[in-house]
Order: sequence, then structure tokens, then C-alpha cells
Amino acid sequence: MKRWLWMFLAGALALSGGRSALADESGYSDETESAPPQVIVPGALTLKLSGQLRVREELFDAIYSPANPLGDESYDFLHMRSRLRVDVEVSEGFAAVFELQDVRRFGEEGKTANDTEGMDIKRATIVIKKQDMKLEIGRYVMAYGDHRIIGSLEWVDQGRTYDGARISYAPDGYFFDGFYSRIRDDKFSTDDKELFGVYAGAKNLPMTLEAYAIYYKDYKLATVDGDGPENGFATLGLRVASKKGSRLDYKGEFAYQTGDLFDRKLNAYAFAVLAGYRLSDGGWKPRIGVEFDYATGDDADAEKTEQFQTIAPTNHMHYGYADLMGWSNMMDIRASFRVHPSKTLRLTLDWHRFSLAETTGAWINAAGQVVRAGTTEDVSSNLGDEIDFVFNWKAGKGFAVQGGVAAFFPGAYVDDTGDGDSPAATFAYLQTMLKF
Repeated sequence: MKRWLWMFLAGALALSGGRSALADESGYSDETESAPPQVIVPGALTLKLSGQLRVREELFDAIYSPANPLGDESYDFLHMRSRLRVDVEVSEGFAAVFELQDVRRFGEEGKTANDTEGMDIKRATIVIKKQDMKLEIGRYVMAYGDHRIIGSLEWVDQGRTYDGARISYAPDGYFFDGFYSRIRDDKFSTDDKELFGVYAGAKNLPMTLEAYAIYYKDYKLATVDGDGPENGFATLGLRVASKKGSRLDYKGEFAYQTGDLFDRKLNAYAFAVLAGYRLSDGGWKPRIGVEFDYATGDDADAEKTEQFQTIAPTNHMHYGYADLMGWSNMMDIRASFRVHPSKTLRLTLDWHRFSLAETTGAWINAAGQVVRAGTTEDVSSNLGDEIDFVFNWKAGKGFAVQGGVAAFFPGAYVDDTGDGDSPAATFAYLQTMLKF
């Protein structure tokens, strides 16, 4: 109870205002990084130093998850992320990026005299630039479009990094990226997991237009005796979005998947369409929006599957802040309302109606995990409703506070596949972050 009171008191304090302007209009503020300051060092080296400290308290009450499919447990934790990044320009056209990261839960060591945690390498990248071309080799961060297929997952403390190489070509008005990433590597090639593809777009059109082709390959065999098939499938997609600045905004994305999912043929698709309108350019700048997200689900055919596969997304800002849904076997109807009481403060209120595309397919959460397996019984597809309230406050240069509450009200599917008396779920958080 004390933690809830502390969070809401801090949230109320955050509504008092601040100085710097909000730059991100997406409703999610963790995906961008502030430009690092520059320091000139003798020896013809150019160093850019940057970093961040982020602390977040999270409270979960009856949240449905793989470990808690009936939603009968509650928990909370306070955690922190620390990062220090160095960008080094060694000579003209040659640079390196190195970033250290520490992630920890408060109190997990038992006492601070213990040292059970360790640093990790967030980035370690060789960068080669020549005119419109850039080559990155090593460990780097990658995100495209709205992060529905390839995202940086900055909501999670560790974030997501990629080990491999990426080549980028960006002449005026266009860009083209080709990348290869080794996700898992063992001394036996049968255990490897790879991700590679191309992502391209045009920036000089009346709208943003992007296309991609991504191939995911898992060499790990499906059976213990080593006779199982390999797992590999392609994702082809197209994305359009309006330019910033207009009172009417829109986005649309369509993705199709084909290939092999172990011993079954994969044939799946997903799409997302949304539109919003800013009612006024003055005052609180109120915006209303609607969105529809859909992804096919498994129809229980023994020889094929239509369950759309999440690859490496950032789902948190799309399908409810309680992270109960991912872009797989789902339908999500969303209505949104947003206002800016000041230049530094943004308030957002969302409503989601969740359903399963196929009740024979699994309920997949934002982490891509199975909350409940599919069933052949006659059950409702209505998963439930979620209401989210989120505030973002830019309290000063480099310092931001955000927080919110999400309430999930189970639908008939949750009752039909559970114990018949499914509780409502609540998620709340408060976060402070300092970037420099």
C-alpha cells in the first residue's frame, strides 16, 4: 500500500510542469536517445560521451502470464538501468561505439556488500562511413518503423541488441539497410539461430513508404534424437505513414509470413491500421485516435499453421501497457485520447478490446510467450478490455518522469478456459530517467 501511495503522490507532483518541450508524439518516450555532448581530445580523436540512469517501480496485481495463467498472484519490484556510452572517431570514415550497461533489481543481492551482478556490453560496434554508405560490425542496436517486427525493446532494462553486421545506403530521400545477426551460436551449427534481411524506404514522398524482407532461421532440431526438421520462415512487409506536422495522421502496416515452423508449413499474416486527428493546434492540443490490429492464429491443422510469429518487436506501446497481448493470434480495437496541458506534459488515455483470431491458437503476450494454449472446445474469443492512463513529463533538460496505470477486465475466453471466476488485473509503474 505504501508503494502505491508513493507512486501516485509522485505522479501528482509530476503534473506541476517543467521546462523542456516534448519531442516525441508517439505516446512512448523511451525509444529515442539524446545527442551526446562532444569532447575534443588531443591526438586527433573525437570522443562523444553519453549515458543514462533509469529507475522504475512496477506493481502487478493478478497479471496473467505463462507463470500465472489464472491471474491469482501479485508482485512488485524496483529496478534500475545504468548506461555509459563512448563514440570514438578514430580517423576520417572510421569510428567505434562502445557502451556498458548494468541492470539490477533493488535488493536482489541481499545486501549491498555483496556483488553478484556484473556489467554487460550493450554496444561494441566498428563503424565505417564513406559518403552515403555506412557499415556497422559487432554488437549494435536496430529498430525499424513502429518496432512491430524489428525493435530495440527499450521498455525492458536490458533492451535488445544484435550481434552481426549491417550495411546502410542513404542517398537523398531514400534509405536501404541490409543486415545479418547471429542470435544464438554454439560450437555445433545445429544449434545456431540467425536473422537477416533488408529494409528500405523513401523519404521524399508525400508520405513515408517502407518495405522489408526478413528471414528467421533456427537450426536447432525439433526432436531429441536429431531427426527433426529445421525452422525457417520469411516475413515480407509494407508500411506507410503520414508526415509529421499535419493535424490528421495515419499509419498502416501489413506483413506476410511463409516457410517452415518445425514440422508444419507456416502461412500467416498480420496488419495494423490507425488514424488520429488533432482537434486544435492551440491550448491543450487534444488528439483523438482509432486503431485496429490483427494477426492470424493457429487453426489446429496438423500439417500447417497460421499463427503469426513475433520476431524481435517492441510491443509495449502498441497493445496495452499491461503487456498481455502480442501481434500474434489477436484482434485489438483501440480508441485513444491525448492532451498536452503544458509544453512539458502529455496525458494519454487508451481503451483496448482484445479478442483471439482463433481460439484453437495460443494466447500470446507481448514477450511472445504462451499465456494459455489453444483449445478445440467451444469457447468465446473475447479476451477482455484494457484501459490505460499514462503521463509523460519532461521535467528539465535530460530528465523525464513517466508513469501510468493499466486495468484489464477479463472477457468470456478467460473464464471459459480458466476456473470460471477470473480476476481483473492491474499494472502500475512510475519511472524517472536522466540522460546526459
